Amino acid sequence: MRRRLYFLLPDLESARLTANDLLLARVEFRHMHFLARRGTDLGDLHEANPLQKTDLVHGAEVGLVLGGVCGLLLGLFIVFSPPRPASRSSSSARRSPTHVSSSTKPTSRRGAFC
Repeated sequence: MRRRLYFLLPDLESARLTANDLLLARVEFRHMHFLARRGTDLGDLHEANPLQKTDLVHGAEVGLVLGGVCGLLLGLFIVFSPPRPASRSSSSARRSPTHVSSSTKPTSRRGAFC
């Protein structure tokens, strides 16, 4: 099982000593990454890459999970909440068409969607 350990160290020499201690504890050097102020020369220590310097991956994972949960809840709400019937005003419901063209053919419901 891989674990991620973070150390806050006061200076570069402490970072080198900690790296040596981790090497003695059989932690591979390629798994160690160091972060320092901009412009600081780390020498032979591996510098952390931009994904390790930022919280981008963690933020993407949290956003994916929260977006999935919200989308699932919204989808369930849409599926299980029946639509309301359209309300018609009383004057438009009583009106009858004044002119019906003879060229219109009645179509079945099935034929309209084929």
